[in-house]
Amino acid sequence: MRASLFAGVLSLALAGCSGGGPMPPQITTDAGCGSMGVASDQPVLGCPESVDVGCLPPEGAVASYLVSSATCDGTTPTVTCTPASGAAITSATMATCTATSASGAMATCTFPILARVPGSASLSCAPAVVRACTGRRTQVTLAPPIVNEPCEGGAVSAVTSDAPAMGFAVGPSSVTYSAIGPGGAMIGCATPIEIVDDTSPSITCSSAPMTIVRTAPSDVIANATPRATDDCDDDVLVTLDPPPTGHGRTVTTARAVDDAGNTASCMLTLDVIDVFAPTGLRIVSASLGADGATDVTLGWGASGGADAANIAVERAASSAGPFAEIARLPATATTFTDDAMPSPRAYYRLVALGPSSLRGGQTSVLRVLAIQDDGYELASETVPSVPFPTTLYGVVRVPTELGTDGPFPLVVFLHGNHGNCRPATGDDECADTTEHACTEPGFTTTPNAEGYVYLMETLAASGYVAVSLSANALNCRDDFIPERTQLILEHLRRWQRWASTDEAPFTGRYRGAVDMSRVAVVGHSRGGEAVSQVPAALSATPIAGVSLASVFAVAPTDYHDNTPAGVPYAVLLPSCDADVTTLEGLRMYDRGLASVEPFARAQVLVVGANHNFFNTEWRFDDNLSGPVCTSGLVGPPAQRGMLEIALADWLAATVLDRPTAPYLRNEEGSPPLMDFWAGADLDLRWSYASPDRVIIDRFASLSSTETGQPSTFTGFTATTDCAGACAGSFPHLARAARLAWQDAMASAAFGLGALDASTHAALSLRFASRIATINRGLLDHDFTIRVSDTSGHTADVLVSTVGRVPVAYTSRSPAEILSTVRVRVERLTEVSPALDLHHLSSIALLMPVAGHTQGSVWMTDVELSGD
Repeated sequence: MRASLFAGVLSLALAGCSGGGPMPPQITTDAGCGSMGVASDQPVLGCPESVDVGCLPPEGAVASYLVSSATCDGTTPTVTCTPASGAAITSATMATCTATSASGAMATCTFPILARVPGSASLSCAPAVVRACTGRRTQVTLAPPIVNEPCEGGAVSAVTSDAPAMGFAVGPSSVTYSAIGPGGAMIGCATPIEIVDDTSPSITCSSAPMTIVRTAPSDVIANATPRATDDCDDDVLVTLDPPPTGHGRTVTTARAVDDAGNTASCMLTLDVIDVFAPTGLRIVSASLGADGATDVTLGWGASGGADAANIAVERAASSAGPFAEIARLPATATTFTDDAMPSPRAYYRLVALGPSSLRGGQTSVLRVLAIQDDGYELASETVPSVPFPTTLYGVVRVPTELGTDGPFPLVVFLHGNHGNCRPATGDDECADTTEHACTEPGFTTTPNAEGYVYLMETLAASGYVAVSLSANALNCRDDFIPERTQLILEHLRRWQRWASTDEAPFTGRYRGAVDMSRVAVVGHSRGGEAVSQVPAALSATPIAGVSLASVFAVAPTDYHDNTPAGVPYAVLLPSCDADVTTLEGLRMYDRGLASVEPFARAQVLVVGANHNFFNTEWRFDDNLSGPVCTSGLVGPPAQRGMLEIALADWLAATVLDRPTAPYLRNEEGSPPLMDFWAGADLDLRWSYASPDRVIIDRFASLSSTETGQPSTFTGFTATTDCAGACAGSFPHLARAARLAWQDAMASAAFGLGALDASTHAALSLRFASRIATINRGLLDHDFTIRVSDTSGHTADVLVSTVGRVPVAYTSRSPAEILSTVRVRVERLTEVSPALDLHHLSSIALLMPVAGHTQGSVWMTDVELSGD
């Protein structure tokens, strides 16, 4: 038997018999004799390293051995051994001997009694071990197993175990030993281990109230618990009873429970304060200063929470920081202007601060790019369909560092028909010119293209290349809309080359910096109609590498009955437009709904806006001659502030594929930040069509829906469906139902069969208040929208709780303009949890409701919306 298998077994390292002989080991009496605290008769004991009885017969064998003993004072101690020398054993075992002196002092030693057995080899493990924990993991030294080798010869391999090097966790476990016996058979045994923890954790509560900061209304108050410690559990669970549920003071019990179930507790006072992060941090505006530096105005939703005292504006050169505070504002602030921001980029975040400057919630990080100006003027260039050589003139605003942050989407602006020569005083005048510049004596060139720089610089700071084109040579001519469209395409051809080659005039400056697969076009007036024709023109004459991502038309004309298709399309209608008085851009929106395409559509009526003031160079109100509005005009800053934010949000959704802002879908009023920046309480009336929509009814008739299900109208004083000449002040091309009710119950119900609406986000309808005697004195309309399923469950939602149907706006000739009301699907299930969205049977309008006993409206475009 190899003694190395049992190294470390003996508690006393003594020389002695190594093969089972009777000679006892030689010992001395040096066991601390004479030392302080050692008994005068302290025994010393010597055991053999091992005793080998050889091969055991079935009846067992006698194990004989000698043990030496002595005491410090020379007396003879009493020695007992188990099993005793001379006893018969039937298997290998561990012997233990104890020497006891007259005073009771003791000494112990152990040694294995080795034996071979007939048949198979085996391992014999030490009995179960119980230890008190000393930490999260407790080290335990175990006696190795006894190896029982067979009498017939053959050796057992070295013994291995699965004892964890890091020690044992609290609770029961075991260590398994294994070896390979003669013939290759695996043998093994196990020693049970139990680590016990019967000590309670330690927890201490402060006598002073603990302040807990909630950084958002949705915060779970999880950091309120004091820390508990435990010798055997590094992560003691601490709970509060009762837990704090919100703002204010709570007296509670903190209870700690360790892994073994031991507990401890203390009393705690918590003060929960609400210091919520501001919301929606964004670029509101950016401008290029005379010194070449970028001034940027940031905006956000006001910091919430009763305890927010200030907002810290922090800035860094990297999104990862470090951030430094550059301004401290009142919690009510919603904008901040950083004059001369660092170039080429800066990162901003806002931190809400509570009492004593305690940090609360913080916004996500916003990147802002420093901007620079650029431009080009190429005279006497050929443009398809333009009957004379003309100038390709562009005002350009771009991020200062094109290589690192790009490539950037391209946004192209085109102005409308306006004077091209500017006198010393008075409004711009028309001159017959084929180039950009005005050459009339006493006049300067009207900077029509420069009128959108305020929009371009804001977009450039957000990561776009923006260019505004001059159509001065096409102005002051009859129509010339198709020519304007071709002018845009010619500029796009040039930009495609400038973005990919070293062609003049930029000689590679924009190579790789402009993403021509994401192009947006924005037009005003005749320019608005021209950009609306770009999708069809580009489809007819593709430009390799150029893809259109979005169209935005401001107060457009509609000379050519254009139908924008194949791209997201938005149109802005100024209610006080004294130039395009018929607001004919809405016809392009209506025609765009004729077929369902996977592209969003949006229309907004800006109440109180005129035609001119969206261009900063169109300096005079178009209402001055032939006024549409004699009062209620919101003014230039309001119009431009509204467009600056709305255009950025529309492009973010359609070009950058970011979520569509709720107000663009008319799910909210104009955002407070937009009203603040505009300096007015804006009245915006949006229509919206989702890129993923299911048409239910467009009122081809009043008897059935587009899905072939029945429609019924009961109790109305008047019901008809029409469009065009019969509609009076209703300028839309869409067919619509005209409803009027007074006092008596009325309903309009639209059958759905068993329509599955579970994959859609909202129910969408369009309404317009009629200019009618029955509506005089009303501010808005209200009625109930009821959605029913095939099992008879219903969900009733008041229009006023999800949107608005406003009455006509102030104007000398107001029109009945449709706007969207959307009911989110989650609102329906909130009202009626049992409503089965997989099997909807009908949608109905129920009138009247309290406070709205009469009215008359148009309705159309009943749809399920995908976003």
